[in-house]
This record gives sequence, structure tokens and C-alpha cells, in this order.
Amino acid sequence: MTSRLWIIFPIVALLLGLLASAFLGRKSQEQEKTKGRNSQGTIELVYWGVSEPTDAMQGLITTYQELHPNVRITYVRQNREQYLERLRSRFSGGEDTSKPDIFQWHNTWKPMVTSLLASAPTDVFTETDIRTSFYPVIVKDIVQGSNILGVPLSLDGLVLLVNEDLFSSLGFKEAPKTWNEFRDVAKALTRKDTSGEMVVAGAALGTSTNVEHWSDLLGLLILQGGANPENPQGQAAEDALVFYTRFAKEDGVWNDRMDPSLVAFANGRVAMAFSPVWRIPEIIRTNPQLKFRVTPVPQLPDAGREGLLPAVSWASYWVEGVAATSPHQEEVWKFLKFATEPEQLLRLSAERTDILGSTLPFPRPDLAQSATGDQVAIAFTQQAPFLDSFPMAYGTKDNGLNDAVIAVYDEAVRAIYRGISPASVLETVRQQLPGILFQYGAK
Repeated sequence: MTSRLWIIFPIVALLLGLLASAFLGRKSQEQEKTKGRNSQGTIELVYWGVSEPTDAMQGLITTYQELHPNVRITYVRQNREQYLERLRSRFSGGEDTSKPDIFQWHNTWKPMVTSLLASAPTDVFTETDIRTSFYPVIVKDIVQGSNILGVPLSLDGLVLLVNEDLFSSLGFKEAPKTWNEFRDVAKALTRKDTSGEMVVAGAALGTSTNVEHWSDLLGLLILQGGANPENPQGQAAEDALVFYTRFAKEDGVWNDRMDPSLVAFANGRVAMAFSPVWRIPEIIRTNPQLKFRVTPVPQLPDAGREGLLPAVSWASYWVEGVAATSPHQEEVWKFLKFATEPEQLLRLSAERTDILGSTLPFPRPDLAQSATGDQVAIAFTQQAPFLDSFPMAYGTKDNGLNDAVIAVYDEAVRAIYRGISPASVLETVRQQLPGILFQYGAK
């Protein structure tokens, strides 16, 4: 009898352990399902954004909540300063209830945030949906393998700003379409006093100290020449670096004593400058009387023609992502599906215009016709089909991939001014970039 009990007791203990484990597992699953729900069963979602004003987003959110009374979304607009660090810290803190369910990430951050993201369920978004609904650069940036890692509510990148009064003072009517034209116009519009000091700069580019978004410009020139900013080598890469610095180093149409480029442009001291669309309201607020035009960025002569280099413009924008830790991923993706519908994007654009006086370009080609009458949207839409990007985007403040790559190219620009040959400068860049790209998961 005793020997039988020694056999039965371990079996009973094992069964009790399995039952306890199953109970605790079900309990954990139930807790996970109810996380983010209030006492009335409403799903509570936290949304961290950067690019959109709270009031503009609230209209979109309210519309969705009216259609889905069981969902409540709280939008929290984040400062760009140390945003990526704050985001990462929330996800590294274990069971932190303050993790966002939705968060914006910059299109160049994909290798740094992929582990934080949940991919879209195929019953909400398919790769075909993405390819037919968004511009090619967006497809490149948000699709990884078979996974869709986010969707944007807007698009942005470089445009050329032209001071209308300075242009008309010398009889120029058309904005330059090629870089050769751009250089000639910049020289013609530069004005200096009798001591040689700059009164009006023909164009704001050539330095890395006071040209805002200079790294985007340099990246654009490298790509337009057919070179690769990840591995800049050959004559095309050298030509891009030399051409960028030539405006200050040789042509004298810009110098490092000028105010930051967009400040100088707003004050009427620069004939041409480059800016992303999101900076334009700042210029208008600084000088409401300034007459300026927004046009696509210049291209190489004959770019886009058969047998020649393709046209290339520069993209730098934010993407809405779903947190891998969110217990309500399906609900979040359904909201993003709703938010990226044409009707909702048009409404968001109108509300942003009411608040800021301008909007951001649409991410969808099927909304291109809605740009009628909006010179900013028209200019950007013209170049949207051939946008490209690389992680040397100015102003993301990521203290990571972009800032590290920019630091390497910053030293490259400075080295050209010290008289070091472009070939030697780019050899140093090629030695440094692989380690940086590997460190941040981009290689």
C-alpha cells in the first residue's frame, strides 16, 4: 500500500501543478486583454505624435470615436528634443502602463525602432494596399519583408523657396529647374557692400554651420548624381560634395557669417533657400509680408529623360506605428486604416491649415488633384513620385543614426574647406559609415 502511495503522490502533484499553471496562464491572458480598458470596458489608447498639432488631430480622433464609442484615444504631442530616448525608455521599463499604443517614428528610424513595432494584420492592410495607396518612397520605408510597420498621415521633404521681390528686381520670372540655372541665378542675385560684406545672399548653401537642412541637401545631391550616400565613392560622389561647398567656397553667394538660412530668408536677406514644408509656417510667422514662392528642388540637366539619370527629390517625414506591447493592436490598426482614408486626410489637412496657415503634403497619389490652388502642395506633388531618402535627415534630433551620419558628413564638408582632396575626404567617410550603420542596425 505504501509503495503505491509513493507512485500516486507525484502524479497528483504533477496534475495539480499543470492545473495551476493553466489557471495562471488564463488569468494572465485575461489581464492582458483587459489592460487599457476602463471600468466601463472602453478601450483606452495613448497616441504619441510629433508632426501634427493636438487640435488638428483631435478632429480626426473625435470622428473615429463617434463611430466607435468603445474606443477612447488620447493624443500627446511630443517635443522633438530627445523624443527617441523618451520613446525607448518607456518600452524598456517593463510593465509601464504609460507606454503609447501608437507612436510616430521618422522614416529614417526604421532600423532603430523595428523591435518596438507591431506589423499590420493582413485583414487590415496588405502589401497591395500599401503599394496602391502610397507613394513609392513610403512603400520602401514602411515595408520590411512581408511586414507593414506603419502608415503616414502626411509626407514631407525639401522644397526650394524663392524670394519674389528679389527675383523680380532683376527680371527673373521662373524659378531655376536645374542646378546649372540655380548657380547662375544665385550669382546674379548676390549683393555685397563696398567692403565685400554680404547684403543679400543669392542662395543659402555651401556650409554646414548655418545652412539649416544642409545634410538633406548634400544627400540629395549625392543621390541625384547616381552615387550612394551609404558608400560615397567615384566621381559622382566627389562632384556632389564639391558642388555643395562651391557656393560659399568659390562663388561667394553664401558665407558662415550669415544668420541661419531660414531666418535669413524670412528676413529677406536670401534669394533662394531650401526647407521642408513643415518649416514654412515659421517663415510666415516671422515675416507675414514676405513674398515668396515654393517650387520643386532643382535637378541635374535632362534628369529623368530616357537613358539618363532619374529625377530625385528628398523625403523626410513621420510615420504612425503601432506598439508591439499594445494589447489592442487590432483596434489601433483599424484606427490607422480609417485615418489614412482620403476623406480623413482631407479633413486633417483642412484643420491643420486652419491652425497653422498651411498643411503638409498628402502621402497618397490619389489626392494629388486636391492640391489645386495650393502652391506648396502643387510643388511637392510634382516631385513626390521620385522622392528618396537616407538617414542623414536634419532635425530629427535622434542622438542616433541620423545625427551620427550627419556628424561624419559635417567633418567632410569642413575638410573640403581645409583644402583636403574630395577623394581623401570621401575615403574617410567610407571608413566611418559602416560602423555607424552596423551600430544602429542599418547594415
